[in-house]
Amino acid sequence: MAFSSQNSKWKLTCPKDQGIMSRIDAGGVFVEKCEICGGLWLDCGELERLAADKVVVTKLDTGRAISSGGSSREGQNGRTCPRDGSVLVTARHPRQKHVMIDKCPTCMGIYLDAGELNDLAHLTLAERLRSIME
Repeated sequence: MAFSSQNSKWKLTCPKDQGIMSRIDAGGVFVEKCEICGGLWLDCGELERLAADKVVVTKLDTGRAISSGGSSREGQNGRTCPRDGSVLVTARHPRQKHVMIDKCPTCMGIYLDAGELNDLAHLTLAERLRSIME
């Protein structure tokens, strides 16, 4: 499966480092990827579509996730939505508490740091057991 970058009239700016985000065709789902840090912008509904295909995720998200560990960066973090400029709200993923999701309260898009999509697509045995117990 090949990924192709799509040129468009305008480019999105990465919420993390203000780098240019290229539009990538990830198996029929078009996402934006930062050319500097590898972070991903997913429009509403794209996370679910991508996470189901582990092969696409592995090819698309080549970064390494950095666990937030015990530190919390929940709430507003100063990052803004590349679509509408709203301040992104950060919260823990409901099934994988160690992954922090930056979500736009207006368009419902999601920003993931490099490696986080890959992490979300691959539940560990401990995470599966924990979700069953909850």
